[in-house]
Order: sequence, then structure tokens, then C-alpha cells
Amino acid sequence: MERTPLLDLVTQAIARARNHDPPAEWDHEAARVAVRRWQSFGRRQKADSYEARLRDLARGLVERLDPERMDEPGWHVWTAEAAGEVLRHHLR
Repeated sequence: MERTPLLDLVTQAIARARNHDPPAEWDHEAARVAVRRWQSFGRRQKADSYEARLRDLARGLVERLDPERMDEPGWHVWTAEAAGEVLRHHLR
């Protein structure tokens, strides 16, 4: 899938999960981070399961967007789940 339509789909999923209508700039940035993190998973992790990808994605979102919350590992779980549902169907 082309990158721009994929980013749009991920942005919309994140915006819905965070109750943002219309999507905020944060949702766009989170989508960019999510796509990059999902695509680079294989280079960083060995165990490849959907659950492992979601945990890694949530951690990446916290690291990049909310580093002050690194002690709250569940902070972006719902954002990761929303993005992951789109990404697992469009990226392998």
C-alpha cells in the first residue's frame, strides 16, 4: 500500500481511539511514528507476534511522543492497538 493512504488510515484510527474529530496534529505524528516503528520491528526484535509488535509500538510511541511517561508502560496501549489493527492488515 502507498505510504500516504496508509498514513491517512492509521491517523484516522488513532484519532478515533483518542476521540479526536477531526484528527489533531498529534494523531498525524503518532501515525508517522507507528508506521516507521512497525516497519522496523524485525530489525529490533526477534519474537514476531502481533502482541509483541503492539508492546513494541506502544513503547515507541511513548519514547518518541511522551518520554516523560516512560515509567507508565501502558500509556499508549490504546493508540498502539488502533494503529496495529490497520498496520497488520496493510503491512507484512
